[in-house]
Parts: sequence; C-alpha cells; structure tokens
Amino acid sequence: MGVSRTRSKTDLGVSRAGLLLCIAVVVLSGCSAGGTVRVASVEAGASLEPQVTLVAFRPLGRGQIDLYMTDLTREQLDPAVALEELSGSLVHVRMFIRPRAGKTPIDSTATNATIRHVVLSGGAIGVYGGGGFLFPRSSRTSDPFTGRMRGATLVLTDRTPNFVDPLGPSTMSLSVRAPRDDVLAALIAARLDESLERFGP
Repeated sequence: MGVSRTRSKTDLGVSRAGLLLCIAVVVLSGCSAGGTVRVASVEAGASLEPQVTLVAFRPLGRGQIDLYMTDLTREQLDPAVALEELSGSLVHVRMFIRPRAGKTPIDSTATNATIRHVVLSGGAIGVYGGGGFLFPRSSRTSDPFTGRMRGATLVLTDRTPNFVDPLGPSTMSLSVRAPRDDVLAALIAARLDESLERFGP
C-alpha cells in the first residue's frame, strides 16, 4: 500500500523561506568585495596572478580615484612588520580621467589610468609601472566601485639587486569590486610607498 503525503501550507511556507534564503546568500556572495589581477609576459610566456585578499578605493578630485589591491593580509600591512618578511603584490591604479561617451577616446591605445605594481619576494623588490584604460562600471563616488582593465602595459622600472624579473614587458588585466575604505587604502599605500623609498628620490 503506497503512502501519500500532502504538503501543508506550513510546509510550503518553509520551502519558500528556504528558497528565498538561498537566493539571498547567492546574491550577497556575488556582491562581496574582491578582485582579480593577472600580469602576463609579452615575450617570456610567464604570468603572475596574485590571489587578491584586500581591495579598497578612495575618490579624489575632478573625477579621479585611487584603487588599491593586494594579496597581503591586514596584519602584514602593519608597518611593524619588516618588508623583508613579506612576499606578495601591492597594486595601485589611479584613474585620472573618467571616460565619458562621445568625449573620451576608448580604444586599445587609449589611457585613463596609471599603474604601479610592487612585487615583494622575501627581501627582493621589483617595481612595475605603466598605464591602461580602466572601464568603470559605477560612478566615482559609488560604494563599492566596480571596474575592469584589459591589456594595460607594464615594464620593470626599479628593482633591488636580488630581484629576478621573470616577466619583462607585460600586460595587465584586472577586475575589481572595491569598497570605499580610506583607512585600508592608506595602509596599502603606505606599504607601497615604503617599498618605493628603497630606491631613493
């Protein structure tokens, strides 16, 4: 003899509630802050893909923003931790012109952002610099700021004697969803500036 079971309104209510909870979790997960960075060598076939853990942006005047990304932890951003103990990446992108339809050139050779990418490797430091086109997907003052960059150009601009450059001339691609966090931005900027100070004025 088969056993049949009818679902009560209470059961259906619980199911709907569970479904809505699952949807909410998916939506919130998709909205979380984060980013990806990939630097690919033009000649050597090597690439660098730091596992970004912290992102932040801060708006500047006249439509500009500073965007920071790193695979270091907050603890490692503490100035009490010596640079020689760190291995990771510090990325700073400054969008100096916000693109406007019909007013800003948008092609493979256009540039609206500068890039500084510091690579730390247990006491060795390499600094890559360049530029590219940052496509914002939100306004300058939106929180979070979202955007992407493809095919930006980078070259090694400074290095300590013990830094081995595995990349040479490279291209950078990134995507980001960054909250406005002036404190975190300042921490990442301070570590980046500390790295650059090793090379003098």
